[in-house]
Amino acid sequence: MRTLQLSTVAALCALGTVVCFVVGAVAMASSGLGVLIPETGRPGRDWIAAVDAAGGLFFVGAWLVILMGFGARTDASASALTASAIRAVWDEAIAAP
Repeated sequence: MRTLQLSTVAALCALGTVVCFVVGAVAMASSGLGVLIPETGRPGRDWIAAVDAAGGLFFVGAWLVILMGFGARTDASASALTASAIRAVWDEAIAAP
């Protein structure tokens, strides 16, 4: 069995982040809404009504954008660790049954 390298996993995560962002943004815009976080007050209530009318396309797009944000935050916190600490955690995860 081939051993995965940390750089390969990181590259796949980066590509996944970009794909989630692009597909999510296109899905949200195609639904007629381009804003994920509404304004407060009357515009916010109008946005809620528009989201309700937009259907599943906006829902899927919004969750892909949220997933992308989670992945980006995870990548940022992982980059704060040293390479040796990441490698030790990776090796331990691979060795676990």
